Amino acid sequence: MEGLLAIFSKDIVLYADGGGKSSAVPNPIFGADHVARFLFGARKKFLPDGLVRQAVQINGRPGLFTYFQGQPYSALSFEMDGEHIRNIFIVSNPDKLVGLPAMAS
Repeated sequence: MEGLLAIFSKDIVLYADGGGKSSAVPNPIFGADHVARFLFGARKKFLPDGLVRQAVQINGRPGLFTYFQGQPYSALSFEMDGEHIRNIFIVSNPDKLVGLPAMAS
């Protein structure tokens, strides 16, 4: 928890887009403590065992693609304000992930 708080801007905002087709929070989450708690809780509540993460660049920003059973599961991008993460954008709407490549074997 302290590690996340150290890299988060104090006024970080997390946005999630599940499009009503996957698990996602319906409203933005504000503040470093709330975002960190959500991410720890979401890992247990929303993410399946066996999820694989791949570091990528998304629209010029640092990000992650996640894969489940070799298929795209979500895309996360991080907007920085210097050394801290200012915003996190999570897309798990399967309609918006169709263009992502399958995980390399």
